[in-house]
Amino acid sequence: MAADVLNRPKDFMAVRRLINQQAVVDCERLADETIPLREVA
Repeated sequence: MAADVLNRPKDFMAVRRLINQQAVVDCERLADETIPLREVA
């Protein structure tokens, strides 16, 4: 899993948390930029 979050530190931390938790996420919710990443899983 990888994340491209250039100049988006909050998104970086949220993705890092999801990876560490080995969270299962819905791809459609993950792609929706109106949903904060911390709420995706």
